[in-house]
Amino acid sequence: MATIILTHPNTFDVLSGSWQQAQTMPDPVSLPIGKGVSLIERWNSRQQSRLLAELSTISRQGRGWILMVNPPAPLSKQALQLAGVAPYRVLSIQGIPQGANQSLMERALAQGSIGALVSWQAKPGLHQQVCLQEAARRGNCRGFIITVQSGPSALH
Repeated sequence: MATIILTHPNTFDVLSGSWQQAQTMPDPVSLPIGKGVSLIERWNSRQQSRLLAELSTISRQGRGWILMVNPPAPLSKQALQLAGVAPYRVLSIQGIPQGANQSLMERALAQGSIGALVSWQAKPGLHQQVCLQEAARRGNCRGFIITVQSGPSALH
């Protein structure tokens, strides 16, 4: 399945579920609309369109950097522009080990100059989800975790 954000085909297995707020999120009323961390467990073109629409809004409003953590392939500048996301607002970092990913995400979500964080990773545990939600609330940030199955890298 090809993906608009990435310049290479998506080589991950089909993932189950759909966008959902992390199961441990506090009462939804306590978080501002459009804030918090969402899990995306079934990455497909519909989910990608929803993600790009949210990133476009964040980009247009100038709400901060859009940080992509461990994308499985280089990002497509043209696809981002076509979706309304300003490429100059997008930062991409790769090679973050799974063990360091949680700490990096918590710091990035909480620090205030990140408008959105998108991470490709294994599904976080319940305690990790709570910590990410709290960090997103403190930083007034939007987080998206695109879950991938653990095991060998999908890109060879």
